[in-house]
Amino acid sequence: MADKKSPSGSVSPRTKEGKLLAHIVSFYLDSSDFNGLPVSIAHGTNVDLSAAARLIGKRQVEVISDEDYLNPHIRPWPTRRSEAEQIGSLNDAMRPEAFAVCLYPTAKALVDIDVANYDGRPYELRIAQGAGALEPVYFRPDVIEPYREDPRFSFRMEDVGFQFSIRDDVYDDADEPDSEKVSLIHGGLAYNFGTISESEIKRAVAVWYTDLAGLTPEMQRRWQTYEIDKQSEFSAHPSWVQMQMGAFPDGPGPFTRLFGELKVLNELFEIVTSEPLFRTTQRSEEFSWLLRPAKREFNHFVLE
Repeated sequence: MADKKSPSGSVSPRTKEGKLLAHIVSFYLDSSDFNGLPVSIAHGTNVDLSAAARLIGKRQVEVISDEDYLNPHIRPWPTRRSEAEQIGSLNDAMRPEAFAVCLYPTAKALVDIDVANYDGRPYELRIAQGAGALEPVYFRPDVIEPYREDPRFSFRMEDVGFQFSIRDDVYDDADEPDSEKVSLIHGGLAYNFGTISESEIKRAVAVWYTDLAGLTPEMQRRWQTYEIDKQSEFSAHPSWVQMQMGAFPDGPGPFTRLFGELKVLNELFEIVTSEPLFRTTQRSEEFSWLLRPAKREFNHFVLE
C-alpha cells in the first residue's frame, strides 16, 4: 500500500515545519474519525509553536478551538478565523487552565494523499482531502425514498429533516448483507432559496460529510449518484442547522404544530363531553413532505 501520510511538497520534510506537518497529517489520517492533533499542557503535547505558526501562515495547518466549535476534536468546517486569531488560540492553549486546541492539515497540505486508500468511499476521501465533518452535501430528495419504503429500516420524516437506521433485529441477522447495515443517519431539508415562489420550490436533502463517510462503500457510491451538481445553489434549512448545533429552533414546524393543536383540541373536547373528538392524535410516519413531484406520491399524501 502506498504511503498515505505524505504532506504537500511545498514544505521541506527535513525542516521543523515539515516534520510537524507530517505528524499532523499522519495523526489526522490515522485517527478513527479524522481528528486533529491536540495541543495543551494537559495533553502534554510537545509542539514547536513557532513552526506551527509558520505552517498556519503558509495555510498548511489551521487551528480549531472552542471558538470555532464546541468540540475542537472535530473540524466542522475549514476555519473561518484569521491567521492572527488562530495563532492567538494556539498560544492561549499553553496556559494551565486553557482548553485544548487541535491542529488540522488544510486541503493544501493534503493534495498528495493516496486516493487509492479510499477506493469506493468518495465521501471519506473528501474528508481525507480536507472537507469539514459538518459541511453539508446536497442530494435529490428521492435518495432517501428506499429507506422510507424498506421495512428493514426505521425511518422518520420530521418537519425540517429526517433520520433512519437499520433495525436492530436486521442488523443482528447474519443473512442480511453487511452493505445494508447502516447506523443512524440524520439529514435535513434544503432549498434553493433564490428560486422559491408560489409556483416552484426546489427542494433537496442535506447530510453532513461525517455521516456520509460512515456509510458502507456500497451506500456511498449509491448516494453519490443522487448528488446535486450545483451544490452552491442550495442551503440547509436554518432550523435544522440550529438543532444540529445544539440550539432550539424558533418554533415547531407545520406537522408538529398541527398535531400539537389536535392534541389540545382533544383534551378540551374531553373536558366538555368526556369523549375524545379524534380517535388518535399520533402523527403517521407517512404524513410528511413529498419526496418527489409524482402523482402517486401526492395521492398517498392526500389519503394520509
